[in-house]
Amino acid sequence: MRLGLALTSMTLLALLAPAEILDRIAVTVGKHIIAESEIVRDLRIAAFLDGKMPDLSGPRKREAAGRLVDQYLVLEDAAQMRAPAPSASEVDSLVEPLKLRYASADEYPSALKSAGITETELREHLAAGLRMLRYTDLRFRPEVQLSDEDLRELNSSLARDGVPAPDMERGRSALEQLFIDRRVMQALDRWLEAVRHTTPVAYREAAFQ
Repeated sequence: MRLGLALTSMTLLALLAPAEILDRIAVTVGKHIIAESEIVRDLRIAAFLDGKMPDLSGPRKREAAGRLVDQYLVLEDAAQMRAPAPSASEVDSLVEPLKLRYASADEYPSALKSAGITETELREHLAAGLRMLRYTDLRFRPEVQLSDEDLRELNSSLARDGVPAPDMERGRSALEQLFIDRRVMQALDRWLEAVRHTTPVAYREAAFQ
């Protein structure tokens, strides 16, 4: 009886070992765990969206881990603020253009399979991105102050950088939107930097070899 139990335990350990290796802890954010498999999935989805082959090298995995840390911090705050999650139809509006890349309906699921992802995973990724954008707008846009001087400076900086800038009068709305978007993202970056200083984040180096 004892031998049978020992053999059963060994069999279970052998079956579980590959899953443990795949899902080993890569990063901890406070008490939250980001598994290596989540990082790999993020890279595969990003590559699929860009129409490229995924780069699963150590440096790219670390970059993806950083994005997932930021995503977790933002979505946690979004949940506390009760920022609305995107609807299924809003996610559909992002998925449909991806399907149009392919000549037939059968090619889309085949491409997902080749990329190593599922449509559910893709939709969850897109939904998270939409919710982050919605939260960022809700959280930081009210802080942005805009003046004519700000717009003139932005227009001048675009010209210095060789970027075609819209006319100050006819393109005012475009300049305003660009200015607000930049300031909102800067506010988000400052917020994330502050939150990272107060949240323990630990990377497990073995996951990034």
